[in-house]
Amino acid sequence: MLFLVVLAGALLTIRPARGRFHRLAIMSVRSAWLVAAALMVQIIAISLLRHPPQLLAGGLHLASYGLAALFLWHNRHLAGLPLLAAGGAANLVAIAVNRGTMPARPSALHLAGIHQDPGHFANSTVLVDPHLPWLGDIFAVPHWAGFLANVFSLGDLALAGGAVWLLHAAAGCHWTRPGRTPIPDDRMTAPGGALLPRAARSGEGSRSSGPNIRTDSLLGHCLVERPGTTRWAARRTRSPE
Repeated sequence: MLFLVVLAGALLTIRPARGRFHRLAIMSVRSAWLVAAALMVQIIAISLLRHPPQLLAGGLHLASYGLAALFLWHNRHLAGLPLLAAGGAANLVAIAVNRGTMPARPSALHLAGIHQDPGHFANSTVLVDPHLPWLGDIFAVPHWAGFLANVFSLGDLALAGGAVWLLHAAAGCHWTRPGRTPIPDDRMTAPGGALLPRAARSGEGSRSSGPNIRTDSLLGHCLVERPGTTRWAARRTRSPE
């Protein structure tokens, strides 16, 4: 639930960060079914199975992270994936070295008001002799936060930051495009939503006699201005090797 709140916050801050929601619709996401499969495996291991053997539940927990890792690999072309991968790897290592369970700090569980059934598998719990405890769930959202109360790890923080980075970069938010001039309105885009190069926005090259061809390296578009016209047409081009 906490991760969903982070995603909602990222979406709400897209417009203040000068991003555009319509860009999210054209984001190239591959093998999205792997995310659904990972969530389903976790639901089976944590919620549906009653008193499962530790080996089975822990194995399913690890398998869900394996599916998520495959999703990240298939989408390694997207911005924010390095941070997402680092967070997922940190959690996976902590779970793997503790036989399928994420170690949790007792004080964090107490602060979050989480009380666990000793006979039920918990994906995050207090262990007698945990390995790499600093990678476990050492932080907490207090119980007075209601449904948001939970424990989380350093890996979870990295995952949340990577998700915000991914959504903002896909939406074209200004902070994800260092060194580029802010675009105040939609008149600064070519048909299809492609960003015009800075020279085109400032009017440079408008008096040239032949076609004026400029490339927007961020989006891989070739922008052509023909003599006697002020309209720009966007077409796909292959970036130079």
